[in-house]
Amino acid sequence: MVGRQKYYLNKISPGDEVFIWRSDGSKKYSGGIIAKGVIISEPSIIHDDQEVIKLWKVYPGEGYRVQIFIEDLRLSLSKGMLSRKEIEKDICLRNLQIIKFRQLTNYFIDEKLACRLRLLWALKRRERKL
Repeated sequence: MVGRQKYYLNKISPGDEVFIWRSDGSKKYSGGIIAKGVIISEPSIIHDDQEVIKLWKVYPGEGYRVQIFIEDLRLSLSKGMLSRKEIEKDICLRNLQIIKFRQLTNYFIDEKLACRLRLLWALKRRERKL
């Protein structure tokens, strides 16, 4: 979803890979990457219905949004999410914008960092199966 932040509006397109971050909320270090997906629509103005608002806690009303196909969802450490702690300890990922600038909605990740995230995501899946 694009939300209120319009900086990347013209840079987001179908086929782009996304990693979805859950913030810590009231429990410190409970956040991290909980899903991997692919954008399947162009950004467009969409009015959120009540079900979307309840599910994602988005800002109600109209806003630029994209549709995302969720390929893999991991809502807990036992299911294989990548925790904030793990990301902060990783020498490549500890400088991700989301670690330093938590107030934004969307973050661009260059190919080197995306490759590292893909690798860690795959390793967590493998650990779960062992």
